[in-house]
Amino acid sequence: MKFILNVPQIISILKFIFALKDTFRKEQDFALKVSQNKIIFSTFSHEEYAEVTVEADVEGEALVALPRKLFQDLLRKVKTTEVACELQGHKLRIITDRGVYEIQGYELEKEFPSIDSFSQSFTVVNKDLKTGVEKTSFAVSKNPLSPTRFLSLKSVGDKLEVVGTDGYRLSMCCVPCSGIEETQLLVNPSLLKSYCAFLPPDAVIVAGSIKDEKEVKDVVVFKTEFSKLAMVTGSSFLRYSEVLERYRDYNLAFRVDRKSLLGAITRAVGIGNSCVMRLEDGNIRIGANKDEISYSEYVPITLEKEGTLDEICFNPEYVLEFLREAEEDEVLVKLNGENNPIWFEDTSLIYVMMPLKNLQKTDTREVG
Repeated sequence: MKFILNVPQIISILKFIFALKDTFRKEQDFALKVSQNKIIFSTFSHEEYAEVTVEADVEGEALVALPRKLFQDLLRKVKTTEVACELQGHKLRIITDRGVYEIQGYELEKEFPSIDSFSQSFTVVNKDLKTGVEKTSFAVSKNPLSPTRFLSLKSVGDKLEVVGTDGYRLSMCCVPCSGIEETQLLVNPSLLKSYCAFLPPDAVIVAGSIKDEKEVKDVVVFKTEFSKLAMVTGSSFLRYSEVLERYRDYNLAFRVDRKSLLGAITRAVGIGNSCVMRLEDGNIRIGANKDEISYSEYVPITLEKEGTLDEICFNPEYVLEFLREAEEDEVLVKLNGENNPIWFEDTSLIYVMMPLKNLQKTDTREVG
């Protein structure tokens, strides 16, 4: 069984499918399947599956497991763009103009359950999905055991609400989609980000889910004309619509230049692990102090709703992450006292974060 492979294309495919944290048998193995003039590269773990199909002039049916690192290293030794291959049982021969490489594979013990039939939820263009994922995944919990380690994708009419949260902050970005039914999918953000990076920007992705046999968790599926990604995910997520509605009211709102605020907080963050914000004479004062060192800087603002702000303490890294993802020159900031969440917003992103308890605030109460 002979066929031709495009070397750069195959190296790119292997890089994508091994974004999975585990594989089915050995850490560096993948499955190669020949079927009806197609070659399918895939790998899977207990909870994830990735597959890419390339067209090839080949006849017959075959399935073999191969060591990915060895196969990839041999392809990198080839100086041509295309290389001839021959599959003999579980042995793959790579034929070059200087010689022949042979890789011994093995029989695949099992395959990932079929994901061809799934309940479709929406279709979305890859560049839009990629934007939504990049603008929200920073807010997802990094703890692999946390229930907030997933990203939420919810189709509502012709828009897709992409939401990430770690329980202390929430980031939401809306991108266009074609909703088939209103559905919420929970996904691994790092896997989805790798998938979006691999696909061309104009690729149309169909997304949906399959209930597993025990109906405890959903298997979320993303599919294009030549690729598939599936992952087992959680079944519950924060009711973020209620959270946003609860904190939508505010008594102070202003617009501030994004780069000015970014610079002020960046300079203050080198002093301490927390910063404070205070409204003073039509400006906001960003400050930080640690031991005997302190720093403060005034940033001009444009008030949209007048109110008071004594002092609110916040995690500067959380704010910096939002400011780096925001697109507009100005961002909207809404506040409702020092104990309620801080609301940031631009045209592409809504970001809500909890304040910190200000342990260094000056106590102005009279003694006695």
